[in-house]
Amino acid sequence: MNLQVLSALGISKAFVLGTSQGGWITVRMALLGPDVVEGIIPLGTSLDFESERTRKLGCWNGPADLAPSIQKWTMHPQQTAADTFVPGEDYSNFLIDIGFGKDCDQQTRQFWNNTIKENYRGDGGRRRIREAAVNLAERDGLHSRLSNVTCPVLWLHGTKDPVYTVANAEEEIKLFTNAKDKKLQVVEDGQHFLSFSHPKCTFSPHCRKARTTTKFHSGTHAGEARLRSRHKASKFCHSISLPKQLSLRDKRDLRDNHNNKNVCAFDSIDALEDLD
Repeated sequence: MNLQVLSALGISKAFVLGTSQGGWITVRMALLGPDVVEGIIPLGTSLDFESERTRKLGCWNGPADLAPSIQKWTMHPQQTAADTFVPGEDYSNFLIDIGFGKDCDQQTRQFWNNTIKENYRGDGGRRRIREAAVNLAERDGLHSRLSNVTCPVLWLHGTKDPVYTVANAEEEIKLFTNAKDKKLQVVEDGQHFLSFSHPKCTFSPHCRKARTTTKFHSGTHAGEARLRSRHKASKFCHSISLPKQLSLRDKRDLRDNHNNKNVCAFDSIDALEDLD
């Protein structure tokens, strides 16, 4: 779908950046659209399925961590409370802890607690948040396909990422055997959401090296996927954080910004599901 959106917007060439599962999506885009994707910038990601191999390297146990929520959000025919569904702060705080860090400031925590509740209200919200969790827990691995990626790869990974480890990234970057260029940039004290903990590092110095005629910026896995012009940003809809529908102004900005040849930053499998 992401490649179809680029085509619909008239974007023929792009660098693609994604955080967490969004990094996995950048690889899928490079595999499916090698003539479109000129380079990928995965942040804090893993390209394996949620395997025993990754857990031995210190990565999270996604299936086990997400199983209680997936089960809780599974409605049975006799249950009738779907329209009153609101996700609890236990789950939103779990996302905040692993993304921003357990010591993130209270204002940030409250903002995302409120945003996640609002975005996932009602039965439609329950279905979407459950599907997002299932996608995370049951993602397929890409190891056997990484040799087919030929574009440059710049991977940024924080040392304080509690979801995926630097050790895993060090193994997986080596699997891009046919990439024109590949580099793992380790960010000291970087959290899972590097664009939150280290925005200057994420937005400028290392990424400049990958630029040709395309400008790019980033979003976060639990927050914002953005297409930016030089002076303003336009939000994509994101399953975890942003409102279900884009405003007309956001849609207009999105279409205007593509003329500046920005890179798209996709942070989840359904990052653009509501763009119509």
